[in-house]
Amino acid sequence: MTDKALAARIANQEECKRKVRDANYKAAFLSTVGSGKGKIFIDLAMELFNAGKIKNVLYLCDNTRLRDEVDGFPGELKKWGTPEFNKIVQLECYQTVYKWKNKHFDLVIGDEIDFAITPAYVQFFVNNKWNYIILASGTLTPEKRKVLVEIAPIVHRLSMVDAEEAGVVNQTNYFVYNFKMSDSESRTYESYTRKIAALIQAEVPFDDPDMQLWLRKRKFFLNALESSYIHCRKIMQSYYHQDNNNRMVIFCELTSQADRVCKYSFHGGNEDSGNLEKFQSGEINAISVVSKIQRGINLKNANIAIFESMSGSATKFEQKGGRMKRLAIDEVATVIFMVPWFKRINSRTGEVTWKETVVRSWVDKATKNIPGLKLQTCKL
Repeated sequence: MTDKALAARIANQEECKRKVRDANYKAAFLSTVGSGKGKIFIDLAMELFNAGKIKNVLYLCDNTRLRDEVDGFPGELKKWGTPEFNKIVQLECYQTVYKWKNKHFDLVIGDEIDFAITPAYVQFFVNNKWNYIILASGTLTPEKRKVLVEIAPIVHRLSMVDAEEAGVVNQTNYFVYNFKMSDSESRTYESYTRKIAALIQAEVPFDDPDMQLWLRKRKFFLNALESSYIHCRKIMQSYYHQDNNNRMVIFCELTSQADRVCKYSFHGGNEDSGNLEKFQSGEINAISVVSKIQRGINLKNANIAIFESMSGSATKFEQKGGRMKRLAIDEVATVIFMVPWFKRINSRTGEVTWKETVVRSWVDKATKNIPGLKLQTCKL
């Protein structure tokens, strides 16, 4: 990291810490991936510890890797804490503590707090007490922000765009890769889309079970395309030919598709395979993943992200895209969105046209929080 980038990152961290202090260490902050949330947590907790104000700390997160592994919070503790302080930190997941009641803590640290703002998991904050509380997330929907401020005020915000402009994290170039579905895939896609259009025309609400059924069917179909698998492999091979040191992460929606597109995958069904460790160590340079990787885990030196399939969630995209924010500040990451097109044949004239699928609208929704985004066309 250059001196300028380090100074920008430190300046953001110091501003955030000052605002949390001003709120008497009862605050939340939103700061994008790569901005140093872990260090902010530990610096503020150490201040309270050294002042004799806390004797126990409860650290909360959403997954066991962030809780237990060296590339998670334990690594941050080892790097920034002290042996005396580290002994008083209890690490738990929201999935465990939401049933707790009438417990008291000197300090509660909540990482990836957006995961905890659900009717079930938020019960921890309803049914327990603390002297101090510091919560953070990279992103948060407006609805969840309303809930969060009832627990702790949001005192600091640093979006991905702000972080790039301030030189806190590296820049990213965004591309769309358009590809053609097969004839059979096109026919299947059109059949699903016609059914959905008919329901819309009949003014069936989007939350109606029948509507949701057909939307899910279409989404599952799009997330398991044979043509997408074939073109994803082409993209990977192209970037390998450009530079065999490129470090690629392929985001899939389905574990079955993740297993197809890449020799090495990481998801809930194979998390003990050692594949993630191989990627982190540099033994392999490509890995396909699903939602399990979107939070907290630092993918070391990943510089290319391929969204083989996706949802329209801006929050999920920023969490996943944030995995590319661990590069040196003078490096540029590449993000590629794969968009399938379907063949439409005019039944009267026989004319053939190619149309974008709904995936393109999902890309637009997912990237809506990136002002001025210019999607370039990826051509191999």
